[in-house]
Amino acid sequence: MIPTGSPTLIFVILVYYNHMNNVEFNPQDKEFQSVNVAPASPKSKMVGWIMKYSGGLVKDETRANYILLGIAGAFFILTIISIINTTDIGPKETTYKEDIPPEIRAAMPPEVYNSLPSRNKN
Repeated sequence: MIPTGSPTLIFVILVYYNHMNNVEFNPQDKEFQSVNVAPASPKSKMVGWIMKYSGGLVKDETRANYILLGIAGAFFILTIISIINTTDIGPKETTYKEDIPPEIRAAMPPEVYNSLPSRNKN
């Protein structure tokens, strides 16, 4: 381990600093290897289908992507509506006193029966 005040550490730092000051970059140099930008990704098949079957209404990929996003949103909303309709989530049908058959009404406690709404508001 080299102590912090050591002349060796100071020498190493100075050599490194002087060496890095002399570094030059020349992008026109033939040996310079630049990183090429990745080519644009090819358009997806679904974007191609939207552009092909739109009858010429959709002419660029951006609009086709917006249409696909709209289709995905519509299917998401339809899925939520289907889930609400197939489960017990959402508004319930009101059961009125007059709709209960006499045999069930006879077995029902009076406080439960009296808590139901009536079609006749008297």
